[in-house]
Amino acid sequence: MFSGIRFHHGLSFLILSIVSEWSVCTKYAPVVVTKYGKVRGLMVDSDRGNEGASLYLGIPFSQPPVGELRYERPKQPEKWEGIKDVQEFPPSCPPHHRSDIIPPMSEDCLYLSVLTPMQADDYVEKYPVMVWIHGGGFGIGSASMLGYESFVHSFVSKSIVVVLIQYRLGPFGFFTDGSTDIASNLGYWDMTLALQFVHENIAAFGGDPNQITVAGHSAGGAAVGGLCISPHSRDLFQQAIQMSGSPMSLWATSDSSVKGSLEIAEYLNCSTQDSKKLKICMKTKSIYDIMDAVSATGSAPYSADVIKFSPRVDGDFFPRKLDDLIKESPKKPTLMGLAQKESAFFVIQGNCETLVAHIISPAKFDHFAESDIIKVIDEVFAPEEFFGDETKNAREDLYKHFVWRKHPDSNDTRFYLEMYTEIFSDVVFNVPIIREGMLKMENNWPVWFYLIDHFNLATFRPDDPVKGSTHTSEFFYLFNNFTDESAMVDDEARMQKTMVNSLINFIKTGNPSTNSFKWFPISREHPMRNFRFRPDSLMAESFFDENVAFWKSMEKYHYDIIDGKRKETRPKLDEL
Repeated sequence: MFSGIRFHHGLSFLILSIVSEWSVCTKYAPVVVTKYGKVRGLMVDSDRGNEGASLYLGIPFSQPPVGELRYERPKQPEKWEGIKDVQEFPPSCPPHHRSDIIPPMSEDCLYLSVLTPMQADDYVEKYPVMVWIHGGGFGIGSASMLGYESFVHSFVSKSIVVVLIQYRLGPFGFFTDGSTDIASNLGYWDMTLALQFVHENIAAFGGDPNQITVAGHSAGGAAVGGLCISPHSRDLFQQAIQMSGSPMSLWATSDSSVKGSLEIAEYLNCSTQDSKKLKICMKTKSIYDIMDAVSATGSAPYSADVIKFSPRVDGDFFPRKLDDLIKESPKKPTLMGLAQKESAFFVIQGNCETLVAHIISPAKFDHFAESDIIKVIDEVFAPEEFFGDETKNAREDLYKHFVWRKHPDSNDTRFYLEMYTEIFSDVVFNVPIIREGMLKMENNWPVWFYLIDHFNLATFRPDDPVKGSTHTSEFFYLFNNFTDESAMVDDEARMQKTMVNSLINFIKTGNPSTNSFKWFPISREHPMRNFRFRPDSLMAESFFDENVAFWKSMEKYHYDIIDGKRKETRPKLDEL
């Protein structure tokens, strides 16, 4: 949901810091002719050897969404004359909140970057392509956050072309009043136009337009799932990697953006009675006016629907229910996975405070008690508006499962913090991803599950009460994000090799198995089968089974906490 913006050790903990191993050549990369004009990038080399790459950073795939084009669908870029130098990452898109600005920032931010292996003959050979979509709760983040070095080391050096894209965020990318006069899901339309650019132009950069994998983490992973099934985007690529993100999560597809949009419009004195006039008024506001309006009206909802500006089923980009779109869409090979304790990254470690209202202060760690988790269950997961006359019974079932089921003999605050993390992980990440994967499998999509089943103590503070692999744990291995060199011990190196090789093989072949291990997809006979990433990686048959069964049992109360819908609106799945 929110990967890629602020770790508890600070931003430098996320952004790769191995620039000293890289040198930018004075030599330009070959000029590439795109549909819109010529571009010229730079070449880079690594001291590691054999990791040179050509970088084309900041290629426009849209006209700037500014002025009259704010709150409009993106338009194809105008053609340019001469050669455009594309040698710096583009500015980040405006986030939903001032404190999340990543400089440089500009509303003119719809650019993509291409990282491609060096070739002697101007990209005659065609390589498989990975398009990376950054996370950030659809409200923060940028394509440049991980730099280029990590992608070159892990993927480009293995003969894969990498494309990094940006999209409008928060109140700029997901503003809507629910009408057709103000288009919903502009961020998704941005991604789709970027994929169209890739599909039409990537061959000129040495990429194979018929072998494109779209990958993302958190909100980026959820976006990948959405792009797989929208009629507007699903035919532009062949494979998908969804890390810790599903469009079937309530935060990733709901009407919360309508409420949030109307709140900031009213704060900015834009009438909400006429949609056309509302859009005209919002176009006159500065980006800082809009960010300040989000801050003033509350950037982080205190609810199970944790995102203020999310995508929605709008009748256009998503013309029907997601379940129906999954059934009718091309059956793309899909790699999906989770960490052990996803939500600890937020609720315990305190990341993304402008997006998440459920963070527990470290000052509260030693005093967090049964009454605290019961209060959260009552207010967030089982308010009376969800269950009506059945509220008391629904709450008791939640208490039994998340409070009393493993009740400690003493008032163990660590236990209650673990359960607090577990319920948020289930609702926000685990159950939606498993549901999506199983629904796809039921409809003949090839699906592989994974679990990050290992963590490194060096990545935690000594006083962190909940430890385990968390949201963004993949980044340590895929992007070499170990700030402490001593943390990269033999176990970590083995796990890194396994993870990187499996993703590379999936991108190249559509199957994550390698010469070292056989990774089986899920099936009707093995619906929970998953690959465990750890130093001694293995296949397993359990995947949060007990909790998935519990949430299935809650359907008897006719409200689905996971997707925020009445039970009658969901199809019945034998496996869930």
